[in-house]
Amino acid sequence: MSNESNETPIAADAIVGQTIANYKIVQRIANTLVFLAYKNDPDNQVAIKFFYPDPIADNKDLILERLEGVCQLDHPNIIKAYEVGVEKGIIYVVMEYSPGENLYDLLQRNPRLHWAAAAEIAREITRGLVSAHAMGVNHLSLHPDRILLSTSGQIRVNFCNEGVITPSSEVVNYVSPELFFGQELEERSDVYSLGAIIYSIVIGTPPLKGKSPKEIALKHRQFASMLPSYGVADIPHSLSLIIERTMSKELKQRYSNSYELLAALNNFLLNDIGGKHVFLRNTLRKKNNLRLQCTAYLLGSYKELLPKIVVSSESDKSFSEAINQERDRLKQQDPPSSIEEKPVKVEEKSSRKSTSGEFPGQTSKIYKESLKSRFSHSVEAKFGRHYVLVIFTSIFSFVTSLVLFFTV
Repeated sequence: MSNESNETPIAADAIVGQTIANYKIVQRIANTLVFLAYKNDPDNQVAIKFFYPDPIADNKDLILERLEGVCQLDHPNIIKAYEVGVEKGIIYVVMEYSPGENLYDLLQRNPRLHWAAAAEIAREITRGLVSAHAMGVNHLSLHPDRILLSTSGQIRVNFCNEGVITPSSEVVNYVSPELFFGQELEERSDVYSLGAIIYSIVIGTPPLKGKSPKEIALKHRQFASMLPSYGVADIPHSLSLIIERTMSKELKQRYSNSYELLAALNNFLLNDIGGKHVFLRNTLRKKNNLRLQCTAYLLGSYKELLPKIVVSSESDKSFSEAINQERDRLKQQDPPSSIEEKPVKVEEKSSRKSTSGEFPGQTSKIYKESLKSRFSHSVEAKFGRHYVLVIFTSIFSFVTSLVLFFTV
């Protein structure tokens, strides 16, 4: 962790263009506190999130402690955090940069996904939760905005948050009832939030609606959500039961941990998709006629589905342009050093004598003797002197016997 600083925190609007902890800040993502940057080389692209501690709550040490724990997480379904520190009066965490969009933006364009794809997406999220919970790190504010989808189909959960929830109009749809009862949030609170996310994916709307965050919070305390299979006919009842259990108001009735939920999702996918014919139904409009198209869904098809529906955000596109401009700027500042070309000596063909004293096309006695010596040395090296003497003795005896035979 970098050295702490007591100077006045820099304003969020003034961060772009600054260099913080050797990272050049290039662009801000919308109105969030997440910025895109690079270190030394424009190809080393990262995302940096900034936190402004509350001086009244004095939560600076708590935020740093949580972010240091997040940096220990290492799983394919979790956004990797590399570095945490304090500079220019603000806390920062350096994360891996994953081009794509979050699940919230995807659901704004595609309110409802097929239940099979939703179950597989939920399984990938749960795998990340299992790894984090095993390290003692709870998410505490899991909602679609924290789930990042890459253009290659990778699903990752972002754990880089303060660990303190301030329910807004969107976040409150996924917050567990424990928060509204004043209870401590725990691992099963993440299970509840994930159940609400699965509900939103398969139904197309949050589980409990209201006109204000306060009204939605009261419903999460008092009412249970309707089973998804009652709202949409093609959702298997077994998946509805999984969602119902994850969103139970009573902690004892919920899955005891994320690993138990992962086992339930695996069993569901193997029993309801594996070995069965599941189809995606798409209604196509061609001129004035409607035609129903069915596409088979197999386990793992979400990896092919997501790249088709996930689009790069405007921030990613403008960040790519800014990185290209940075590359051009650095090239102009540091032009490549000119390398002096050394003249290459070209040997001219001539009829001069070789080192053996003869012309190149002739064979001298010295050359023949050198061949003999090389041959003898190679034979001796391969077989040894003793074996060479035995061989020559055998040859001499054989030749002598032949001579005696023909003379007689």
